[in-house]
Amino acid sequence: CCGGVIWETAFCLSQYLLKNLQHKFESRSMDSLNILELGAGCGLLGIVLASMGCSVVLTDVNQALPLIIENSALNQSMLNSKPKVMPLDWENRTQIRAVEEQGQFDVIVATDVVFNTHLVPPLINCLKMLSNPSSFIWICLQERSTDALQLFREGLLEFFHVEKLSVDEIEFADEECILLELQPLDGTKRKKENKGKDMIVSSMRKTKQKSNADEKQENEKLIKVKSKRKRKDTK
Repeated sequence: CCGGVIWETAFCLSQYLLKNLQHKFESRSMDSLNILELGAGCGLLGIVLASMGCSVVLTDVNQALPLIIENSALNQSMLNSKPKVMPLDWENRTQIRAVEEQGQFDVIVATDVVFNTHLVPPLINCLKMLSNPSSFIWICLQERSTDALQLFREGLLEFFHVEKLSVDEIEFADEECILLELQPLDGTKRKKENKGKDMIVSSMRKTKQKSNADEKQENEKLIKVKSKRKRKDTK
């Protein structure tokens, strides 16, 4: 979600984690995972994770919080625990510290959060400050700004091991979705581990058959989420 609109990246990452999150944490139950979402927008991704049993903290700027709270309440009957909703301006150190106090996060997720060069350094700083050496970070993007995406790419490599994941097997994944998995580097591995790697961050242009309309409608019924305006591809 971005700006109160549900974008394809939220569907893409939701589907990926529904299929793969348990596999990443085989020795742990879902209700033991502490998950943070940055730039939660409408809250779709975080609500999906809460429906899996995870403990979830949803964050965004203050003006976005009422919609997240409303959507969390709308889906409360299917959630094992109520997601916590907190303000987080990536440049606000007080708010960053308040989120840090929620405990160590096993997982950090975000969708469509790279669109402005000015916000890239604060975003990377948040990822660095709010993760720990064992955290998994998943970010799903579309290329909103070439300059911002390039800056994000370069900034990540100093602090994280970065892998671009395939979205070919994910239902409802737009061909332009870029799915990244990050893991923090310790001080001795920074840059060295990523040296010579060419992380592909350009938009995926492969021709891909779209999921049929009936399957898409069925998926969108699983989670009730309001947005401020309809997505262009919804009926």
